[in-house]
Amino acid sequence: MKRHWAWTVAVTVAFVLTFSPLAHGGLFSNRIDKARDFAKANMIDKAVEVLNQEIEENPTNAEAHYELGSIYLDHGEFGHAEARFKGAIALDGKYKERVAKKYMDTGNAMMNRGKEHEARRSFDVAVSIQPNLLQKIADDFMRSAQARMERGDFNGAFRGFETAAYYQPGLRSKIGEICLQKASQLPASSSMEFYKKMLAYDPGLKSQVVKSLKDRSQNSDPGEFEGLIKQNFDENVGKAIYGGDWPWKEVYRKTFVGVGYTGGDDLKYNDGGIKTTKSGQDLFVGDRYTVIDNDFEVWRDGGWKKFNKGNWLTVHKIKPGDFQSFRSEKGEKFTVVVQRK
Repeated sequence: MKRHWAWTVAVTVAFVLTFSPLAHGGLFSNRIDKARDFAKANMIDKAVEVLNQEIEENPTNAEAHYELGSIYLDHGEFGHAEARFKGAIALDGKYKERVAKKYMDTGNAMMNRGKEHEARRSFDVAVSIQPNLLQKIADDFMRSAQARMERGDFNGAFRGFETAAYYQPGLRSKIGEICLQKASQLPASSSMEFYKKMLAYDPGLKSQVVKSLKDRSQNSDPGEFEGLIKQNFDENVGKAIYGGDWPWKEVYRKTFVGVGYTGGDDLKYNDGGIKTTKSGQDLFVGDRYTVIDNDFEVWRDGGWKKFNKGNWLTVHKIKPGDFQSFRSEKGEKFTVVVQRK
């Protein structure tokens, strides 16, 4: 009787060891735990070897597929990781959530290390597995970007905003409002860099940036603020703030009456020339000048040259004390305007 009992126990144990999951990494040899230990010890090759052995002997072990995919993903082998994760999900649909979370965690880690391309690649896969993660990704990056902005990490903030808008393009207007509010709180000098980053992030924000700068110019030292605009932005932005002629500023404007083509201020020539701007006083090298109201003639390079009203002429050389002479039809008014950068 004892012999029969002992034989029965032996057969039962043999059956369990042969056909039970315990025989494939369970009670006596848990390969998955071993692989995890190897991975923690940075013995990656060993961990991969153990998991491959487990999968070879027990191809329906979804956990082994998942763990191997996780190791591959942690080390940037996206193709191998995807194959193993697909295997895990095919064997057990419940792994969808775990795989998506793994890609999310990896994406967050990549973003923290400044690897936006790899991060988006991970997030894209997570969304393909669980589309409902799209809003969460965008919301998480909005919160993270705002936190970075408050810490003064503007580069990190704009990277976060860009990722949020990548997944939810409708957030761009909200991001613009947040950034404008922050820019308005910064001192004028440091806000310029922030405004530039806004334009680099989204050129579509230009009208909002210009309006904000224009509003600030009204409450700032005019010379200092205009100098900051010149240093930080192209002429198109400056013109939108200060007007179409920016960065030229009007420094001289005076109206004269033509006497025709005889007489004039210089009796020596008797050619109708009227002295206007004085070089070294009203006019300097680099200035530009024009006549508005009527067409005109100007004494230039030893003779009278005819120009249409509104044509700008740039001063390349002057002789201090000389006058610019203009002439026009008798009785016609003409206004000389000088601008300087």
